[in-house]
Amino acid sequence: MNRIIQQCARFGSSRNGRCSPEKHAEVQSRTVDQDPADVTVVLDQTQYLKGKMLAAATVALNFAVFTAFVDLMAVSSLMPAISESLHAEKTITWAMTAMLDGAVVGQCVFGYLSDIFTRRAMLLWALCLYAIGALGCALCSLRENTVAFFVLRAMIGIATGSITNLVNIAQFDYVPPERRGTFQGFQGPSFFAAAVVGLLSAPALAQIRREDSQPGWTGLYYLEGSLAVVAAVLVGICLPSKESSPKAPRIWHLLKTVDWLGILFGAAAVIPATTVIKEGDRFGWNSPTVIGLGCMSGFCALVFVILGCMDRGLRPIVPFRLFRNPRVAITYAVNFFVGFAYDDMLCFMPLYLVLARGKSPLVAGALMVPFVTTHGLQLFASGAMVDWLTKRGHESIPYFMLFGSVLGTASMAVLGGVDTKLPTWVNIMLTVVFGLGTGSIMQTSVTAIRNEVSAEDAAVAIGSRNVIGFLGGSIGTAVGSQLVQWRLQARLPSHLHSFADYVFARPDLSELAPKDQGLAQNATSGSLKTVFLASCAVFGLCVILCTQLVLKSRTKDIWQGLRSVTASGAGTPQPRRSVEDMRDGEPAKTNHAEP
Repeated sequence: MNRIIQQCARFGSSRNGRCSPEKHAEVQSRTVDQDPADVTVVLDQTQYLKGKMLAAATVALNFAVFTAFVDLMAVSSLMPAISESLHAEKTITWAMTAMLDGAVVGQCVFGYLSDIFTRRAMLLWALCLYAIGALGCALCSLRENTVAFFVLRAMIGIATGSITNLVNIAQFDYVPPERRGTFQGFQGPSFFAAAVVGLLSAPALAQIRREDSQPGWTGLYYLEGSLAVVAAVLVGICLPSKESSPKAPRIWHLLKTVDWLGILFGAAAVIPATTVIKEGDRFGWNSPTVIGLGCMSGFCALVFVILGCMDRGLRPIVPFRLFRNPRVAITYAVNFFVGFAYDDMLCFMPLYLVLARGKSPLVAGALMVPFVTTHGLQLFASGAMVDWLTKRGHESIPYFMLFGSVLGTASMAVLGGVDTKLPTWVNIMLTVVFGLGTGSIMQTSVTAIRNEVSAEDAAVAIGSRNVIGFLGGSIGTAVGSQLVQWRLQARLPSHLHSFADYVFARPDLSELAPKDQGLAQNATSGSLKTVFLASCAVFGLCVILCTQLVLKSRTKDIWQGLRSVTASGAGTPQPRRSVEDMRDGEPAKTNHAEP
């Protein structure tokens, strides 16, 4: 207990580095009358950095983000080459879906365990897992083992989800409240760099035929493994850790605090659901396999929710009590829908450019760069603008989220709703507008959730946000794949129905008869536009939800103004509190006041 109080005194929540009396009393109250084994199950890892230490930690964290996003950007361009090497033309979309399913699990587990074993330790483990998965994917080309490849893709997904989640959480540990939006926005340049490397190098490597019997696409996985090693070195050197990892005798006790049942039932709900969505046609929608997987998914989802609502003396993976705050619940829902549309864009837009617009894979990757560049720059810009406005007492987050939702809805409505082929430059401008929308929402939603919860719930709240976003992406790509195949089978003549099974391997249209080439191209264009219309629909739901956030914000301002006038005897309303006036770990009371 004394050690904890000393740590609090040294690394307290106030900006001058000392522990406030309230924080000291809180720590004492949590430790009195407890068994020593129960103390510090959740480590207080708040350690605000300055100067060179903050710069070094920022570089290390953002390099880890860059490493994780390289794979996410490259997978769509690699799918045709991988499907040819592994003879997986009909199942290659699992390369994306397995990764996203794994990311959902990784978001749950690693972010959760970082409260026990420190952020740095779990980030190092995630990078090691990423390197092992990347090396394994490259070696799968030697044995042409499709199942092993998809399992290793899931392993990379676990690592990718863990890295992005841990970086978001760690930045709140190291950065003071008044600067969090700006530093969170530094992920934008990392995202841009990863997009350039992934989108351009993947199609170039896919065209290489090496003499050592390994196809060129394996080079990207060797690159990813090397980047992971460099990132692990930077994290180990540059990231400080206020608390040390628990010693061996305490490991078993700490592991008993983990909600293993929640992890098990959560994964068992997601994986069968995506399997049913993607493979329903192949198995047959009325087959015992599909019915059994659907029942299993529904049952496990119900148990997962029940476990999250129960008080079992454990920390649930997704604490459903957070949903009692309407702003948190709405923000989570928006993240789900944005993840749905965003991953559909990454997965299906390159396919649209190649098959429907006749671009080469390398040109298609280059045409995606403006979208991801705009998205990355907007991540940084929105964070900086939110910080600037917050310092002046203005709550701007709901307006940024509404702005992004409107842009996403409008761009997808034009892209999916216009029947004629748009000029290429118009198509690119629409993706840029879409990137402005997603960049405005993804960045500000992290700060929005962090401002609504206590320090004790910060890690699990942000982790839940990331889990829900990746879950939306996983379901979005599964739904999009099924929509494309359904629409293709409806549009193509019977002798071209097999084309629908191989569309994600990007078949060479030149092998078809000239008349069939036009039919296949037009059918592919119309089918992919259906996916864009689905993205428009989910972004429309975001507009409705974000409008609710804006209305709640306006109502809150009016209510606070009336209360201030009443409290001061019809005097001047008291100024609103800005972020730097808040105590660390305590959400602003203005964020919770409701009429």
